[in-house]
Amino acid sequence: MAMDVAVTGEFPAPVRSCAKVITGEVIARCVDVVRGRPIPEAIAALNRHAYVDDAVIATVPRGRSDQTILVFFPIDWYASCAEADEERKRLGLRPADFDEIVSANEADQAFSDGHPNLTQWMDENKNWNYIAFYRWRGKRSLDAKRRFFRYGKNWWHVGVPT
Repeated sequence: MAMDVAVTGEFPAPVRSCAKVITGEVIARCVDVVRGRPIPEAIAALNRHAYVDDAVIATVPRGRSDQTILVFFPIDWYASCAEADEERKRLGLRPADFDEIVSANEADQAFSDGHPNLTQWMDENKNWNYIAFYRWRGKRSLDAKRRFFRYGKNWWHVGVPT
């Protein structure tokens, strides 16, 4: 279950400060994280058109928490992978892991219709990889690919308070 929450004093300082730092547009969601599913099963549960690079899927970070707060934040410029990573760090966030972002988008399938969202990570070979959830040409989709170019201004990046 995903639940939107107000950004208030009850959350860690990085979450509270996000609203001030990024033009007041930040969404914090409490997410019950489904762990332990094989990656193909987790992707199939989303019932989306999946554009997946198996080499990227082999590198996805997996975590341990059963519940977390995900912070969805826009970046209002065409950010490179490194710039997006620096912005996330500046906000005191770590990248959302595979199970966290999948669980959020599974719990609220319509969320990505208006808030296309992604998390990115660097693999051991220094490649930037990402998993993204969005609606394209009327179809809910997900990508899990390598990233070689800048992110558009319409994307919501996803992180977890450190």
